[in-house]
Amino acid sequence: MAITSGFFNSKSGDRKYNAEQMSKYFDKLITSGVFPNPSTQLQVVESSGMTINVLPGRGIVDCRWVDNDANHSLVIESSDALLDRIDAIIMKLDLTEEVRAINIEVKKGTP
Repeated sequence: MAITSGFFNSKSGDRKYNAEQMSKYFDKLITSGVFPNPSTQLQVVESSGMTINVLPGRGIVDCRWVDNDANHSLVIESSDALLDRIDAIIMKLDLTEEVRAINIEVKKGTP
């Protein structure tokens, strides 16, 4: 096990920090979720038909932030004719090299 510390000014390029190290700084200070003030941040509201809107706001997932600065529309798939289904609106962290982002999306439930 190694001891790590930071952050210190670089002298001739000897200090290099990456996004994981920067995010780790907040690990014990902030938990994943939606910022509570104002109370409407990232609130999910109905729109028309099978469309919903996620209101502007900020959130954190594993010490990485997401900022939605306008209504974000999502379409909910039609449910089964006989079986109920509960869908969830989530902040999804994708750390793959191609994406490296947090998206707000529908997580479809099981009928």
